[in-house]
Amino acid sequence: MLYATDASMYQVEPLAVRIPRSIDDLERIARDCFARSMPVVVRAGGTSLVAQSINRAVVIDCSAHCDRLLEVNEHNRSCTVEPGITLAQLNALLHERTGGRFFFAPDPASGAQACIGGMIATNAAGARSVRYGRTSEHLLAVDALLTSARCVRFCEAPSDPEARRIAHAITRIVRTYAPLIRERFPRTPRRNAGYALDDILAQLDALDHLPDDDARSARLNLCPLLAGSEGTLAITLRAGLRLTPTPVARTLAVLAYPGIDEAIARLPMLLEIRPSAIELLDDTLLSLARINLQTRAMAEHLGAGDPSIGALLLVELQADEDPAEIDLDRLRRAGATPRLRVLDNPGLVAEAWALRKAGEPLLHAVPGTRKPVSFVEDCAIPVERLGEFVRTCRAIIEEAGTTAAFWAHASVGVLHVRPLVDPRDPRDRAAMVEMAQRICDCARALGGVVSGEHGDGRARSPLLPRFYGPELMRAFQQVREVFDPHNLLNPGNITDPGEPATIVTSLRVLPAGRRSPISTPVERTRFDFGPDGFLGAAEACNGAGFCRRRFDGTMCPTYRATRSERHSTRGRANALRLALSGQLARVADDPQTLRTLDLCLGCKACKRECPSNVDLARLKSEYLHQSYLARGSPPPAVRAMGRIADALRLACHMPGLSNALARSSPARLLLRCLLGVDPRRSLPAIAPSLRRQWGSNPTTGPRVVLLSDAFTTYSEPSIALAARRVLESAGRRVQLVCEGDFARAQISLGLLDDACLTIDRTIARLRPLLDDPDVEAMCVLEPSCMSAVRDDWQALRVRTDASVRARFAQRVVLVEEFLMDLIEAGSWEPGVRPASGRILVHEHCHQRALLGAGSSARLLERIFGGRVESLDSGCCGMAGAFGYTHYDLSMQVAELALLPALRRRDEGDIICASGTSCRHQIRDALGVRALHPAEILSMGLGGDGAMR
Repeated sequence: MLYATDASMYQVEPLAVRIPRSIDDLERIARDCFARSMPVVVRAGGTSLVAQSINRAVVIDCSAHCDRLLEVNEHNRSCTVEPGITLAQLNALLHERTGGRFFFAPDPASGAQACIGGMIATNAAGARSVRYGRTSEHLLAVDALLTSARCVRFCEAPSDPEARRIAHAITRIVRTYAPLIRERFPRTPRRNAGYALDDILAQLDALDHLPDDDARSARLNLCPLLAGSEGTLAITLRAGLRLTPTPVARTLAVLAYPGIDEAIARLPMLLEIRPSAIELLDDTLLSLARINLQTRAMAEHLGAGDPSIGALLLVELQADEDPAEIDLDRLRRAGATPRLRVLDNPGLVAEAWALRKAGEPLLHAVPGTRKPVSFVEDCAIPVERLGEFVRTCRAIIEEAGTTAAFWAHASVGVLHVRPLVDPRDPRDRAAMVEMAQRICDCARALGGVVSGEHGDGRARSPLLPRFYGPELMRAFQQVREVFDPHNLLNPGNITDPGEPATIVTSLRVLPAGRRSPISTPVERTRFDFGPDGFLGAAEACNGAGFCRRRFDGTMCPTYRATRSERHSTRGRANALRLALSGQLARVADDPQTLRTLDLCLGCKACKRECPSNVDLARLKSEYLHQSYLARGSPPPAVRAMGRIADALRLACHMPGLSNALARSSPARLLLRCLLGVDPRRSLPAIAPSLRRQWGSNPTTGPRVVLLSDAFTTYSEPSIALAARRVLESAGRRVQLVCEGDFARAQISLGLLDDACLTIDRTIARLRPLLDDPDVEAMCVLEPSCMSAVRDDWQALRVRTDASVRARFAQRVVLVEEFLMDLIEAGSWEPGVRPASGRILVHEHCHQRALLGAGSSARLLERIFGGRVESLDSGCCGMAGAFGYTHYDLSMQVAELALLPALRRRDEGDIICASGTSCRHQIRDALGVRALHPAEILSMGLGGDGAMR
């Protein structure tokens, strides 16, 4: 069922799912299905917005293993790839192999997770298509498997007899329908509805110098026909791609306008300066970007929240050979707005593009039952008539009683329209069908097309007869019969559309066989999930697949290690949605759902990096809690893990004996049997009591409370002592309070009743300090404790008033945050200690999720200058209890980025890790000790703030 959905609004359970280990395996599986007359869908990233990658068929997922770059030929500017390689992966490898000289140019917004096979199936394009066109313009050859079980190579002037036979048959069909193709196919640069018969006709026209159609068909390249065919004609096994020289410079400018109409009115003038991209964002999208952790800073930088800004144009200028080709003065004249900002910092440019590419999933954070649904989502209109289309489209949507978000690849007239509807409401479903037909008619009347880039699938195949007419639909059917006479490849798409009413069948919220919309029987939760509830929080995952990225950011560590859809954030959210909506045998303690959730690390990367704000760590915690309620109580091993702070406290009374026992074979065997602790994992060393080492406090200076967590207090007291030395060097009087783990372990393990009791008791103990006006700050050393207070405490249903919890969230800060604030306020001026070697900084996942990357590194950089290197190291894989019970996978996650980066260190380099789990993982994997930022600061700073 995890393959029953993609990024669309539909749900269709497959007959079976197969994950081939190689291209040969893919061929074997497909041939086996064809021999049994079983329909087949080959799926790559599963990011389709109109359901091309789901069907009542055998789904073959080629993304996990069929992802090799087979060949690069710089002389011919070409490469050969397998279909499961992602665009981001391909371009990273091309950069490495060609020294950055070449890249694959089509750049859909989903490029970090979209696979080349899927890009061919949908003829993907992207923001720079005004310069580079679509995938079909860069497709040199396709090695394909047909339902006849034959492998055929399609290319220009193919030598394969079967390819020539098919080309001859396609030529006859195109010649028969040539007048209708010339009349009815749109002339827009972006078009992706039906089969690309116009591209084939254009080839035949260009070959008119040859004596007859037999000679012309022998030269015919059918790759443009396969591109955009949505897997209905052949299975892509390998693809030959044309490479593009990398431009020498790019500049991104942001132009602000009062509204969409004013922005669109400037497009003709802006196109005259030959930009490489023009992207349109409306105020709805900007408002949603402003509440997203990942995009908030850039949204505010671009003016989100300013009532005078109703739309932005992101205009990119590109220099192919000489940077002087970029003419900003001409851009200013063409844009005709005083609100033009040039982003010349590469980091800001990357953030701006990330915001734009997050546009579609950002919309799913809209609260309420009406959501922005994809069904009329990417009409392509001639640019000169785009404003007229927007006005007509807006009127149609308003007549349906709703509103919509608009954004666009404005340079090529591709407009994304997302009406807010509730597919559970029969009136809204009827309105969806009516809007789809009227908007389709409007697009055709203005010379446009119903789909500019995302294709037909289930959402728009029913509109094709309305757009093209019955004769061209017969042509499409004849084309399909040439390739797939038995209708085994992705049946129902393009050539066998139902009536328009089928647009709203087989929906996620109303799957086939159900008469009423699904809803969750889980009423009372420990977390407050807001008006959309527990099920709504899971349904916020729209399937865009940002969690399937393999490079940028941290999300999702276990997917990156396993390449399994089940262990992506999307897979887990899907499993929860199915369970909570009553579609599985059990709601609150479904065994398969629990197994799917088991490998979630709780890293909270999805909370920041998922544009739809899906917080899988919180969803997992709640579902575990519900499963314990259904069973009657938590398992004893889970309850024991949740009391780790108590165990450390007891062990601290006899540290020597505790450490000896921890290393003994009988104790390790007992821990494995009772708690599932892997014997290869070391246990935290117990140290003498921090309280006994602390001594007396100074009596002068502003007071700072140091809230020492259990691991710092009982295992790594040197960190607290180092933090004290640094804070005292800043003129602060430090008060030690040893305070467990702020319910972090209990929250992560789903022991939410226990967590709520712990939180209330902790707040009761700390409340006098919160109310004390002499306390300047309450500092913590462990990022996971900070995240518990700032994030989870605020959402749990505890007795303590929300306003009190909010005050704790404001006052409890990491030591690094507090020290950075002192420096920026000018109240502390630390010196610099020259030394050899670098400081390699790995930050805790929760720290990056809540504060963004670099919060520790920025402080160290401020003090130690260019010695500091912030590692793009993802997740360490330890994640508290996870690393004890899932040792192998924990190490696989660490090997993705962190450990390779640390192995490249030079002698004399210092490893800095802010989290206790991170330091534990590094010690077990490399046998070296990583230091907390406070320890590094203490090494370099004297008691009076001067360097030692």
